[in-house]
Amino acid sequence: MTVSIEMDIKELLVKIEQKIDNLDPKIDQKIEHLDQKINQKIEHLDRKFEQKFDILNKELQDTKASQIRLEEKGIVIEKEIIDVKTRLNTFTIGFLGIIGVLVTGILAAIWNLILTNKI
Repeated sequence: MTVSIEMDIKELLVKIEQKIDNLDPKIDQKIEHLDQKINQKIEHLDRKFEQKFDILNKELQDTKASQIRLEEKGIVIEKEIIDVKTRLNTFTIGFLGIIGVLVTGILAAIWNLILTNKI
């Protein structure tokens, strides 16, 4: 009876080993398949990352170009403000000169009237 049980156990062990041997190639195939899928996903994500990076890099360059244009426009605006201030100062000086001439003329006329005793 013990011999029979030992034989049954040995047969079972042999069958289990055969099953394991049969499973090994299937497991290897599954692992290889999963490895391929993972590599495909990694490549896909890598391409997406490169695309996003390229888009962000282009936007950064566009932003820098816009900033340079704005800085150039700012310089132009500053020059125009200086030109306007210069023209305004010139106008103010001219206007004050005209007022000075008029006041001097009026004072000269009054002084002339005083000297001629008409006032």
